[in-house]
Amino acid sequence: MNEVSAPTARGRLLLGDNLVALAALPADSIDLVYMDPPFATGRDYAVGAAAFSDSWRWDDAARAALAAEPEGPAGELLRAAVRHALRFSPVATYLVWMARRLRQVVRTVKRRGAIWLHCDDHASHYLALLLQALHVERHGRPMHAEMVVWKRSSGANHSVNRWVRVSDHLLFLGPGARFRIQGVGTIWDDVQPLNARDGARIGYPTEKPVALIDRVLAVSARDVDQFLDPFCGSGPSLIAADRRLLRWIGMDASEQAIEAVRRRFTADDGAMAYGLFDAPGRVA
Repeated sequence: MNEVSAPTARGRLLLGDNLVALAALPADSIDLVYMDPPFATGRDYAVGAAAFSDSWRWDDAARAALAAEPEGPAGELLRAAVRHALRFSPVATYLVWMARRLRQVVRTVKRRGAIWLHCDDHASHYLALLLQALHVERHGRPMHAEMVVWKRSSGANHSVNRWVRVSDHLLFLGPGARFRIQGVGTIWDDVQPLNARDGARIGYPTEKPVALIDRVLAVSARDVDQFLDPFCGSGPSLIAADRRLLRWIGMDASEQAIEAVRRRFTADDGAMAYGLFDAPGRVA
């Protein structure tokens, strides 16, 4: 890992494959994780002149990754889901890809830490079970779990003959007593999604409002020092964490995402250190 940092900065921004970056983090070092990974939508997204893909297919790499899964509750669950429920479908490939990264996330989170996983109904039920199984493998017990529904649109489109997705799911897993806040419901319909005319919008595909992640932190950031987002995208979670004076680590594989984060922090007057990893000869 090749990284440049300033000793006074709260944040570390890392460019590259988060599987490599997560494996380099110490075990039991993170208090709180928020992550907004691909959703297995089957779509490709443009980012300026570049693009990133959320399309998946079963291939030799997925087969090898599944075969490499260790024995245990998570591995057994994953193999059963891939073979019998998903039958080697694109979502099965996505789940195998996510499993390797979630295993590292669970390894890095402290025993009394918490995880928020932002997803939708393409795979939320599989991801929730997989996270629980990984936690059982590491700590011998499941975590307290909740699911928040973020209603992001009205769904008032009667011109299509199909189910209309109007919400995302935010899975919460953590020790209940430490993170449970009285009066917080599980339906969040008062945080508006970003639209094309929103001045806070960077223009990055799948971008989430800072206000949404600030709500996540408000609910669960008591006694939190170290925050991690391994799929930081354009960085709304990092802005929210920095404003709350948390130490944070952000990771993304896209150079366009890293540049978007830099633009955000320039506009927000944030103090940020960043580094590049898994990119020999390229340090910014």
